[in-house]
Amino acid sequence: MIKDFDSAAFTQRSPFPWYNFQSLLTEDAFAQLYDEFPSLDFFEKHEGLSRDYGQRSHDRYYLAYEKTIYKDLERDQKGIIHHAQLSPAWQAFITRLQTDPGYLDFIHRCLA
Repeated sequence: MIKDFDSAAFTQRSPFPWYNFQSLLTEDAFAQLYDEFPSLDFFEKHEGLSRDYGQRSHDRYYLAYEKTIYKDLERDQKGIIHHAQLSPAWQAFITRLQTDPGYLDFIHRCLA
């Protein structure tokens, strides 16, 4: 699982690191998170938003966890989901990501 992840092989891929992360979640855990993914009703639809330096807009559905970089979303709260609004499976998953030393070590090994 995550402790066995070969971070050296991951970071040596060129030009960009990629990896099939399929083994990091069990099939049952992935299925539950997939089935309980937040409803599209929580998402903010972004279309035609201007971006710096003349970049094209990112036309997409946007959802932030707890806070957003888009100040205008702070008023109506669409596009932001809070921990308590998530299913118990998603709450447990995010809590583990934030507190599990093994996961934090994994991120450090892959991105440091």
